[in-house]
Amino acid sequence: MKKIYIAIVFLIICAGVCIFEQVTINKVYNEATEIINTAIDFNEEKDFESAKNQCKKLRDTWSKSYPYLSAMIDHAQLDSASAAIKSTNDISKENEDELSEKLIEAKNEIQILKENQSITLGNIF
Repeated sequence: MKKIYIAIVFLIICAGVCIFEQVTINKVYNEATEIINTAIDFNEEKDFESAKNQCKKLRDTWSKSYPYLSAMIDHAQLDSASAAIKSTNDISKENEDELSEKLIEAKNEIQILKENQSITLGNIF
């Protein structure tokens, strides 16, 4: 009978970790997407400094969430998203178009990360 209790506790722990993973990924995705969309809007309005501030906010949000994500997700997937996010740091004011491209690339990488980690039959099997 103890083995059944141990199995039930183990299943509850596994379900809790899965729920935590999904909540964390969705939260990071939503925050990052909102920040990126705001930065793109600022960049299109030629407000480069506000766009760069949003990029800094994006990097800070990503840095804060990275330890949790790295415990749950394959590092190769995270590294491509991290590289895309960090690439928004090295863009000068003369390259406003490049900033939009980098932000869209970061948004796509985060979206791919979310899709790869979502609970679907394809991901489970």
